[in-house]
Amino acid sequence: MKNEMEVLKFGGSSLVSADAMQRVRDVLVARRGTQRIVVCSAMGGVTNALIQIGLKAAQGDAGYTDLLDELIERHRKTLDDLGMASDADVRSELNGKFDRLRSLCAGISLLEELSAKSMDQLVSFGERLAVPMVHAWLDMAGLKLRRVDAREWIVTDDQFGAAEVDREASARNIQDGVLVDDSFEVLITEGFIGKTATGDTTTLGRGGSDYTASLIASAIEADCLEKSTDVPGMLTADPRMVPEAQVID
Repeated sequence: MKNEMEVLKFGGSSLVSADAMQRVRDVLVARRGTQRIVVCSAMGGVTNALIQIGLKAAQGDAGYTDLLDELIERHRKTLDDLGMASDADVRSELNGKFDRLRSLCAGISLLEELSAKSMDQLVSFGERLAVPMVHAWLDMAGLKLRRVDAREWIVTDDQFGAAEVDREASARNIQDGVLVDDSFEVLITEGFIGKTATGDTTTLGRGGSDYTASLIASAIEADCLEKSTDVPGMLTADPRMVPEAQVID
């Protein structure tokens, strides 16, 4: 399969706020003309917040509800800041996800147990909340969009927390999935998440969105895979932890 198509991955720092999302849209609008598949992470900090919420809920700490309210309000405020206060479709979708997220956390709190499977379900909401927002935001710019749930493409085993990808099955899904309707300018999907053969949501471990993007780029033989981030390149270490980290040429 060979397409004149690019894969772009936007990490949490590229989606951390309305201002950051504005820059993402500016990039995609300015570079119209080449088909792109855009892989989105959760908004910056959301995955860590979800983990903290889950741990507090499992400990029977009622304070998890305050953290959950803050996370939900952050997403709602971002919609407002993007000027999508009146977009009933995206608000309805997000409200449905917020309700499911609340129910999941209530169940974790009631059982006082957070299994690896439940944790994957919980943290998957980061990407699953970000993608509807990015989709609606790009739609406002008049781009011809298509949206795919990454779990339809990425097949994994059931090693929750760091699932192993079935690369052959995933590649077939990606290739067939793109060809179903390849008239888009931008196709948007989630990074980091997949699904088992029995339909359970899994995550690919930290850095999983980069892995998702590389799987897609490889499957479609993309012209390039481009990763947007807040550092100047591939580094020898995390510069937040190792100030002397160097760019690898």
